[in-house]
Amino acid sequence: MALMTLWNSWNCGIHGTVEFMELWNTWNCGIHGTVEFMELWNSWNYGIHGTMEFMELWNSWNYGIHGTSE
Repeated sequence: MALMTLWNSWNCGIHGTVEFMELWNTWNCGIHGTVEFMELWNSWNYGIHGTMEFMELWNSWNYGIHGTSE
């Protein structure tokens, strides 16, 4: 409970300000709002995540980490 209270107050303090939101929106739009970025992201994302090899590797690793009772 203490951690959540700490997280919420920090999160609100950082993300709840107008200045931060303006900065975030400007940067986010500037980076993610361009066609060039989207094409780059999509090709990279597909290249990495769209292959069976990656999925097999990811699934085995993910199961190894998260699928154990330990």
